[in-house]
Amino acid sequence: MNNFKFPIYVCEDNAKQRDWLTHLIRQYVMIEDLPMELVCSTGDPQVLLDTWAESRQHGLFFLDIDLQAEIDGLELARRIRDVDSLAILVFVTTREDYIPLTFDYQVMPLDFIPKDDPEVMARRIKKALSTYAKRQLKDGDVKQVFSFKQGSREIALPYNQIQYLATAG
Repeated sequence: MNNFKFPIYVCEDNAKQRDWLTHLIRQYVMIEDLPMELVCSTGDPQVLLDTWAESRQHGLFFLDIDLQAEIDGLELARRIRDVDSLAILVFVTTREDYIPLTFDYQVMPLDFIPKDDPEVMARRIKKALSTYAKRQLKDGDVKQVFSFKQGSREIALPYNQIQYLATAG
């Protein structure tokens, strides 16, 4: 049996909103029994980038645009997109005026969710999770994965994410 879970990342600098978003994601993933895992929930974009760099697996990213950090949400999205053209990006923010800037940054978000209505926000977050699940699942089963060990870490990559394999030695 395969225990691979597709990664979810959250970057929200408001701790209360981050906690709510994290709880909502975990609850929905558990209730729907989705093969996903929230691997990083932080207010610091650099922490998210560092955590993601450890695996570089395609993931679902919920990003606040107006981060009070050196890197704002648009720049964070651009850095993710520069490395991973298949990453799923969702902006969760109060700054709807930033929607046109997503085109300037060419980050192609799946959704842009305003924070002004918690019910609408919850529904759209669940829809984003559902869309991510549909893209990652085939006939209700997790896609086949290639597993290997790197030091003490076990890494599992879906075959559709592998472009090239080589051995050394």
